This record gives sequence, structure tokens and C-alpha cells, in this order.
Amino acid sequence: YHKRAEAKKGLYDYRAAILDLSKAIEIDPKDSGNYHFRGQLKVLLKEYQSAISDFTKAIELNPEYNFIYKDRGLAKIKLNQKESACLDFSKAGESGVSGAYDLIKDFCN
Repeated sequence: YHKRAEAKKGLYDYRAAILDLSKAIEIDPKDSGNYHFRGQLKVLLKEYQSAISDFTKAIELNPEYNFIYKDRGLAKIKLNQKESACLDFSKAGESGVSGAYDLIKDFCN
């Protein structure tokens, strides 16, 4: 289902890709990658709150998945949750995630 979702994303069929990822999550609810990918697709559909939930779940399942903090922070910026977004950017930056400190400069100062 994950690979099929990737193909559907390539066809810009984000809603169908989300359905496939939801099925993949149903099969293996501990695969953090499926939550992350689904969150990214939800951002493309401007479903920011739902994307944040998926990013948060991915982080809970795999706390070492530090680059997701950057994605979650960007979704939070879209919802004007600046303080929380900046904390996410900071966490990403401390972990060496590329571009995180640039986002802090752009949104947090």
C-alpha cells in the first residue's frame, strides 16, 4: 500500500494515496513512515491539523525520527502556532536536520 501511495502521489492523486496509507497503517500501525508520508500528503491538501496529528504519531513511534519535527513545525506555522513551531524547528536543528536553523531565522526571530 505504501508503494501504491507513492505512485498515486506521483499522479497528484493525494486523496487516493492517503487512503492507501490509511490501509497500510491499519495493517501495521507501528510503521512511523506511513504516518509521516500521510502527513506530508495532508499538508499538500492544506489539512494542517490532521497532518500535525500524523507527524506527532510518527514521532511517538520513532523518537529518533528527528526530521519530522521540521515538517510538523511547517504545518504549525500554517496554523499560526508560531511558538510551538519554533520549538519543533529547534528540536530538528539540534539533531542536525538540514534547513531547520534557516526556518528559525525566517519564522522565529
